[in-house]
Amino acid sequence: MPENKCAGMLMHISSLAGSPGIGDIGDAAQTFLDQLNHMRLRVWQMLPLGPAG
Repeated sequence: MPENKCAGMLMHISSLAGSPGIGDIGDAAQTFLDQLNHMRLRVWQMLPLGPAG
């Protein structure tokens, strides 16, 4: 079995708590990353922040 595999989560930044009601890359993001680390997940894949194209 390859040893270079890892697990992660796909989640848009707006799913995090924040002010004024939507997420940002701040305290909530750091807390989320700490939780991912605790669960031994190594990748946070974010969806695009703006329109594609």
